[in-house]
Amino acid sequence: MEQFYGNITHILYRKPGELFTIAKFTGRPSKNEDAEAATDIIIKGSIEPDWDRRDYLEVAGEWVEHEKYGRQLKVESARLAMPPAGKGLARFLARRIAGLGPGKAKQLEDAFGDTLTKVLDDTPECLLQIKG
Repeated sequence: MEQFYGNITHILYRKPGELFTIAKFTGRPSKNEDAEAATDIIIKGSIEPDWDRRDYLEVAGEWVEHEKYGRQLKVESARLAMPPAGKGLARFLARRIAGLGPGKAKQLEDAFGDTLTKVLDDTPECLLQIKG
């Protein structure tokens, strides 16, 4: 099974009233932003309708060849993933942590930068240093 981390860049088709979606997706096979250049692929499968291009996703599936549209990743699983700092981390945190608004999430990202996820995991008491 192939796995990619990245963002939907354009919805090509969404079946009304259902999760089935075909979309352009820009991502990497690793969470490491330095590992490989991002690549554009077509994904198809069950994608939550409220996910958009600002959301960082982890998608996994198998490659299929469509006779008319070519190579596509048939998504078997998709979920919101914690993005790298500067790639929508504040938005992710604000949407996932009750009581944390976008302003405070951005303030935390600005204060801790690339180390924010490590701070959240290892030393959350450091968050108390931030006023507000």
